[in-house]
Amino acid sequence: MYAATLTSKGQIVVPAGLRAKAGLKAGDRLEFEYDKGTKALVMRRAETIDEVSKRLSGYLRPGTTPLGDAAEFYARRKARA
Repeated sequence: MYAATLTSKGQIVVPAGLRAKAGLKAGDRLEFEYDKGTKALVMRRAETIDEVSKRLSGYLRPGTTPLGDAAEFYARRKARA
């Protein structure tokens, strides 16, 4: 079990052993969720845009990419403005 102290500014330091086990490094973004039923605070590393893109690519028609489609969408939108 690991413990950390919440500062008056609402900050915590994730203990080094836990960072190592979770594969966390400086600059990683974390997401927090509170479970009312168990009163547990769940922390997880937020997905990067590349990870989201890779995960979503399985749902797209062959030859397309989520990031490519988004870039094309915004380019068309900008051209109309």
